[in-house]
Amino acid sequence: DFFDGVGGGADPEARLKIMKDSAIGVFGAVGLILLLLFKIVCLTAILAQLTPMKYLLIAAVPALCRWSMASLAWKATYPRSKGTGHAFVGKVTGSDLILGGIFLLPALVVGVSAYVLFLFSLMPSVWLRRKSKVALGGVTGDVLGASCEMGEAAGWLGALLCLFWIL
Repeated sequence: DFFDGVGGGADPEARLKIMKDSAIGVFGAVGLILLLLFKIVCLTAILAQLTPMKYLLIAAVPALCRWSMASLAWKATYPRSKGTGHAFVGKVTGSDLILGGIFLLPALVVGVSAYVLFLFSLMPSVWLRRKSKVALGGVTGDVLGASCEMGEAAGWLGALLCLFWIL
């Protein structure tokens, strides 16, 4: 929905209207196909590695990208009066982020790779916060979903790089 709205609308209101539509458009379909192909390639390459560390990386990536989604909702503005994301956007506190971060501490068992995974998983959220503020007037539930999926894809790329160059 995020890619359909940003790719198809001329102004924030038009983009939000497109994102509300449940049908997938061309931009959404292309984005989804590319995202899935990217994840398949990264995961296939990760699973081909013979190191047991790959299992720890596979466990860490989804957790890190969900935390980055919470960081995107922190101090963000919701551009609509109501919607699915309204319950989360702008309502995540610093304490929530710290508490969520505590649950990520086991990821440190992978050493320096944890920092690489953290940065890779966080980058899409940083970009989406800026892009959605300009394009939509704030962060919606669709933006949070895009952040989760893009953060996970970036995390798989980071995990792959860690397996080849760090571990």
